[in-house]
Amino acid sequence: MNYIRHPSTVRILNEVLGLDLQPSSELYQYQQGDIVIVVGLRRPVRGQEVEVTVNDLDIAIISIVEVVQ
Repeated sequence: MNYIRHPSTVRILNEVLGLDLQPSSELYQYQQGDIVIVVGLRRPVRGQEVEVTVNDLDIAIISIVEVVQ
């Protein structure tokens, strides 16, 4: 699933990863077991459409570890 609404970010991810994502303004809601890949701009520019390269992106993989007691 994709929750990225910034068109240039979606475009570069499609190019680099060979995907066919479309910008989305949907809201994410965590479900147990989800692994989330967070993609953000290193230097965000609010309210403007900027061209993005892969070097402009920060990427993090997040998974929740649940402790059972």
